[in-house]
Amino acid sequence: MKRGKRIILDIIIVALLCVMGYSGYRIFTQMMEYHKNEVEYEGLRDYTDHSGEEEDFAPHTEEPGIWWNVSFPDVDFEGLLKKNPDTIGWIYCPETHIDYPVVQGKNNDEYLHKSFEGIHNVAGSIFLDAENKADLSDFNSILYGHHMKNGSMFRDLDHYKEEGYYEEHPYMLFMTPEKNYVVELFAGYVSSVKEDSWDVVFPTVEDRQKWIDKRLENSAFKGIVVPHVNSHILTLSTCSYEFSNARFVLYGILTEVPKKNKK
Repeated sequence: MKRGKRIILDIIIVALLCVMGYSGYRIFTQMMEYHKNEVEYEGLRDYTDHSGEEEDFAPHTEEPGIWWNVSFPDVDFEGLLKKNPDTIGWIYCPETHIDYPVVQGKNNDEYLHKSFEGIHNVAGSIFLDAENKADLSDFNSILYGHHMKNGSMFRDLDHYKEEGYYEEHPYMLFMTPEKNYVVELFAGYVSSVKEDSWDVVFPTVEDRQKWIDKRLENSAFKGIVVPHVNSHILTLSTCSYEFSNARFVLYGILTEVPKKNKK
């Protein structure tokens, strides 16, 4: 009887060791992928120069006396396009982790787990919806990015669930080879994938207005700007975990700012 108990105990110990070993292997491989992702994107930031001068930008708000001091990174798109012809822009949010090239694939699965340099990685890339026009001329242009545990990619979007975070980070910057944009953030909230946050086609002006009104009504924070039916919207989307298939979506008005001539 004692021998039988010992055998059972040995089996349990071996099973636990196997589980621990597999779990450790999974954690190790995940951490290695995180590290590879960080190294790759840190190297890509060599294609940007953040030393530009600040310029005053007046957001489209009725609140008086509000100015933002914005400084657009100078992005070497010629170099980035040589590395990856799918490059369409660069997204940057000052004082956050969001500082990444943006690509557009043939479909929305292509860059889900593929890095900018074409390497398989759980973190994937920041990418524009395949149904959008690459020049951001749609009413609603959608960017996707993973919610990574190490704080990378679009993890920082989660912080916009708090009013105070929006007040400290009310805008982002989006650069393309041709244009610079201030992304004037106006709303953000947790949405189900079954909702209309990712609509690209809006048959009527009334449809656009209803869509805007719903963003403003559901927002987790009160933005100081309000879009109109002729605005160009940038929607940033990442996973959230309040319920199955939850996403946090952040919305901003794309406002073009003329590029300064290089000296």
